[in-house]
Amino acid sequence: MFEGISIKDMFVIGATILEYGFFLLLGILLFIKKIRAKAGKDTSVVDSVLCNMEEVQSLMEKAELLTGVTGPVKKELVKTWYAQFCINNGLQYDESATEKAIENLIGFTKSVNARSKDKEQTPSNN
Repeated sequence: MFEGISIKDMFVIGATILEYGFFLLLGILLFIKKIRAKAGKDTSVVDSVLCNMEEVQSLMEKAELLTGVTGPVKKELVKTWYAQFCINNGLQYDESATEKAIENLIGFTKSVNARSKDKEQTPSNN
C-alpha cells in the first residue's frame, strides 16, 4: 500500500499533519475564546448598569440637591459618582450605557411631572 515511501517520509508527513492540525485547533480555540470574552464583556456592562439603576437614581437625587449647578454639570457629576461606585464594587463601567440610563430616568421624570401638572390643571369632579 505504501510502496516506495520510507518510514522516515511517513513520519515527516504525519508530523506535518499533526502540526497543521494543532495550529488549526489552536486558532479555533482562540477564536471561540475571543467571541466568549466579547459577549461576556458586553453583557456584564449592561447588567452592571441595569442592576444598579437604583444607584444611578440615588446619585441623580443627590445631584438635584445641589444649588447653583446646571443640568449638564449635574449629569457629569452623576456619571463620575457612578464610575467611582463601579470601581469600589468591582463592576465594569461603560460611560455610554450610564448616559443612556441617566437620559431614560430624566425622560421618565419629565413624563411623570408633565402628567402631574395636567392633573393639577384639570378641575376635579366632586
